[in-house]
Amino acid sequence: MAAAEGFISIHFTNVAGHDPLVAPFRGTDSRLGTNPFTVAFPGGPDGAPVLLDYATSELALGKVREYKDAGMALHQGVLLDKHGEPTTDANCLPPDEGTLLPFGSLKSGYKGYGLAMMCELLGGVMTGGYTIEPSHFRSPKTIVNSMTAIIIDPAFLGGSAAELQDETTRLLDYVKASPSRDESKKVELPGEMEQCASALRPSPVAASSL
Repeated sequence: MAAAEGFISIHFTNVAGHDPLVAPFRGTDSRLGTNPFTVAFPGGPDGAPVLLDYATSELALGKVREYKDAGMALHQGVLLDKHGEPTTDANCLPPDEGTLLPFGSLKSGYKGYGLAMMCELLGGVMTGGYTIEPSHFRSPKTIVNSMTAIIIDPAFLGGSAAELQDETTRLLDYVKASPSRDESKKVELPGEMEQCASALRPSPVAASSL
């Protein structure tokens, strides 16, 4: 919504209210939520924003459930089992049977963990909202999101809207012009994959009329 009005938006969100799902860096049990981090920058292709929106765990819990339902093994660096050992078994779902790992855990996990902590501090502590700390109310049926949103009006940064759009377009075109390692898959901008998938799916209204 902010990007549609020409604003840049940055969001730090924590996920509390229920049992934690994600282990800290070097930890063996769940102490954090999946804590999404989001940035939307206006001026992308066809008027869509450049949109970064992802969980700070290696995979979101819903994705792990999809692997479980399909009977598929996960790649390394996604889960620990309930004994704190690495596993590719998607049946080791948190919070009871295992724990998710922060993104980048195949090599380290420090960066994903660090960003998750910033979402917890800025989203939970700074707003006076819930954090994942266990003295707060928890229920398996409850999700409490607290969020710090930073909204930037480019008009106050100097330069005109046309100059901002021109620089944005030239940068995006330059990045997308990189030769792809897979000829069947082009280089995409953050959020473009999801926007393409959404365009291929009928909206709830359209689907209800079928």
